[in-house]
Amino acid sequence: MKLKEAEAHVLEHGRLPGPVASAEVTDAGELRQRLTNLLSKRSKLRKNPARADDLAAAEAEITLIRSKLNPQPHE
Repeated sequence: MKLKEAEAHVLEHGRLPGPVASAEVTDAGELRQRLTNLLSKRSKLRKNPARADDLAAAEAEITLIRSKLNPQPHE
């Protein structure tokens, strides 16, 4: 039964259910909200050395979102 539900969701939305990756988000408001949340999360992760992998992932996503919000002009 779950397979049918997943198929229906894909047909309706064009992707599987679940969170949308920041790379696929184009709405500036959504990107700014994600950036704010990640900056807060990053400050908490910096205080916990055991979560260095999570910190690296958060840093990479922050960089991605900032590049999408402030695209550099092509030369």
